[in-house]
Amino acid sequence: MRTSFLLLTAGILAPCGDPPPEEPTCEDRAADDCLVDAGCQRATGAALAEDLTCVTERTAFCVTAPDCDGAFMLFEDPVGTRWWFGSSCAPAGWTLLTPSDAENAAQDAPDCEP
Repeated sequence: MRTSFLLLTAGILAPCGDPPPEEPTCEDRAADDCLVDAGCQRATGAALAEDLTCVTERTAFCVTAPDCDGAFMLFEDPVGTRWWFGSSCAPAGWTLLTPSDAENAAQDAPDCEP
């Protein structure tokens, strides 16, 4: 009887199941899920309309602490949207572009209608 009691006690004290999942890093978060209170910062940019007639300012991606210069750069995200933002750092999978004259002119395009 004493042996059974010890085995039962050991079973209660032993950890069971998988450990809880780790919190995603800021860089792993979607732009819309960038939690500023968790130490993440939103990198806001201007998404160009396909026809280059307007721009929409929104969060481009999420970072821990950007270590970027303030250069205004044109990037393309993995789904093909072109973005202007005042930072030379972009997440993995983004492509730095050499802007065309039309894309340069689009920097001053009006805001797209909501």
